[in-house]
Amino acid sequence: MVRANTGKKFTGTTLVTSGGGGGGGGTALTVEEQDGNPTVTNVNTIRVSNGTLTNEGGGIVSIITGGGGSTPSAEYGEVVDDGGTTITLATTYVGFNTGDVGELSGMTFSAGAGNDPDTLAPNSDGVYQLVASFSIASQEANRAITAAVSVNGTIDTDTEVVRSFSSSGSSGSFSITKLLDLTAGDEVGIEIKTNNTPNTLDVDNISFNLTSMTNSSGGGTPAGPSGAVQYNNAGSFGGSSQHFYDDSNLRVGIGTSTPARKLDVKETTTQLRLDYNGTEYTDIFSDGGGELQIIPSGGVVLQPTALNSTNRHGSYVLDAFTTDATSTNMDLRPGGGNMVLTTNSTWFFDALVIGKQDASTNAITIKLEGCILREAGSAAIQGAVFKFVVHDASAGTWDVDAIASGNNLEIQVTGAAGTTIDWTAHVRTTEVQD
Repeated sequence: MVRANTGKKFTGTTLVTSGGGGGGGGTALTVEEQDGNPTVTNVNTIRVSNGTLTNEGGGIVSIITGGGGSTPSAEYGEVVDDGGTTITLATTYVGFNTGDVGELSGMTFSAGAGNDPDTLAPNSDGVYQLVASFSIASQEANRAITAAVSVNGTIDTDTEVVRSFSSSGSSGSFSITKLLDLTAGDEVGIEIKTNNTPNTLDVDNISFNLTSMTNSSGGGTPAGPSGAVQYNNAGSFGGSSQHFYDDSNLRVGIGTSTPARKLDVKETTTQLRLDYNGTEYTDIFSDGGGELQIIPSGGVVLQPTALNSTNRHGSYVLDAFTTDATSTNMDLRPGGGNMVLTTNSTWFFDALVIGKQDASTNAITIKLEGCILREAGSAAIQGAVFKFVVHDASAGTWDVDAIASGNNLEIQVTGAAGTTIDWTAHVRTTEVQD
């Protein structure tokens, strides 16, 4: 006895048992589904598609139906008219009204009687192939007819096909094929228009249909709880609440089945790693205090400004270059911009600034310290900005200072005429906002 896999055709198990009396001589087969429906009697030949029949020896063969493969859905609909219909044309699109219906399965049809055009509406979301083929006869000479697919009354201009009619009564054939991504209830039809005086035309024949191209699985039960993302677990479905998709809120959770954001990664240690080659990497994570930590394998630890807190600290990198003695503001890097104070905030800051002349060992290194305050209006430096000159090859010609400008703290650098100088600054702030 051979048990055939029925994932492709039937919902139950198909048994192939030996019998007698089949046509063509020899031992016949009776093929029946285990629940008795359908039953095929007096069978002496079973045809199997290429590559799916395996001889296992000992009189046993196996039929491989593909298991987890896919087949197109059965949802299908067609509208047909074998001719004899007259359609009134206009210089704008009008839909076909045939009144004749062909094969319909799992799809809604809007009849062509009256002013509504024929349309097909799928009952399920998915990808559908539309195929239209029709022939019409023009009742007017020297006229061009344009045909196209419409979805919910909107013309798909990618599908437009134009045919010219040189003489009265001449015929022209149209063919349109299009893959459409549709939602259940979308109404799909064929529409036509003329480039000339509105008139009528005769339909010789028309057929347009929709066929679902959405794949359906050959069987199998999803693993894990509802919402678990599926993966290949040694040839079987695998799933876990630790990799979760929240369909209601369109969120993905890793380490949690209740993601609070579009992507929510939960782990009591490092949540994210950016890996260069397995040896060099940077870990990014939120620690037990809710602080963002960035830990590169190279050893430099960055602690960006803490968010949603009245007590903050900041770390900024700025640069500029000068070619003359004009005072120049340094910009944030990367991205540019300024260091902006919010309303009712006070910063204590220090800035480590270095300037180096191109193609030279001439350089200047200066440390600035100061306080800046902003209430409801503009920011203002409080007291003096302390300046510590560690090294200055320019003997006082080059300069660095910190000022308040509008709502911003700005670091300004001054070079010398005819001298190209690259400037870099690292500014650290301790801030209180209320």
